[in-house]
Amino acid sequence: MSTARTTAFLIIIEPVDDSIFTINTFNAIAELTEAAWNLSYVTRVDSINNCNVIRSLDDNIDVSTIYDAPLKYSEESQLPLIKKTTLKQKMFLNHLVSSDGKYTAINIVVELPKNDQTTETIELVKEIEGALKTWQVRHPHLKHLPDWCCFNESRYQSNN
Repeated sequence: MSTARTTAFLIIIEPVDDSIFTINTFNAIAELTEAAWNLSYVTRVDSINNCNVIRSLDDNIDVSTIYDAPLKYSEESQLPLIKKTTLKQKMFLNHLVSSDGKYTAINIVVELPKNDQTTETIELVKEIEGALKTWQVRHPHLKHLPDWCCFNESRYQSNN
């Protein structure tokens, strides 16, 4: 018997100035990450805005995000440290951020109910496209390439 289906949508983002390490880009990523959480059926959203970094500070362990959004222009001096920290994180290097810092991605995981998954997928795709159009108008210095990718994993449960 078929149950829910988990699907991931990967949105790849490229700034026109060839670096994601700007205040405008970080704040735009934070905005799109938040918008993604408001899409139907979303169970997880991963981006450089909300992934945790684990640091050792003296005798303590600190778990925090790479940066707190929104970044203010007065915090621009923090960008080199944010870049260094980001590019050192093996768990999302070449997954959520390219090693050259020219691209970043937002991974949106959804779990579609077992009803009419074709219809639900079409509706969700329209939601994502609408969110991206709105976001693109607000952030013309960024583009998503070329569209986005969808991966799915079907889960089945036996009646046994």
